[in-house]
Amino acid sequence: MRMNFWPVQIAFAYLQQAWDRGDLAELRGLCSDKVFSELQDQIKARAAKAVLTAEGGGGIAGCRDTGAERNVAVMFDVLFTRKSGLAPSNVRKSGILSAQRPATSPTWFLDGIQQVGGLNRF
Repeated sequence: MRMNFWPVQIAFAYLQQAWDRGDLAELRGLCSDKVFSELQDQIKARAAKAVLTAEGGGGIAGCRDTGAERNVAVMFDVLFTRKSGLAPSNVRKSGILSAQRPATSPTWFLDGIQQVGGLNRF
């Protein structure tokens, strides 16, 4: 079965932009409750510490259907920039986006995220 992953890529781009801006209202509509709670805490804590921004690389790592839900794994690279002026570092992240299926225009939610390489997690 051939799948069109552009909606997932668009959802992920919105997530990354909302994260970069620290836009809690936008993130609320894009994440599951457990992920939003964690991201909300991290945005509050990061204000004085560092900024993570998207750095080009990334893509779909896999897809799995479980019952009425479709889960898509994404891998992406971010640039971790410390506000203290130290040199930036690259960080590799993995995320899970999920949507109900079947749906002609599914709404994708971030349902998990973890660091798989580099420095500190979000």
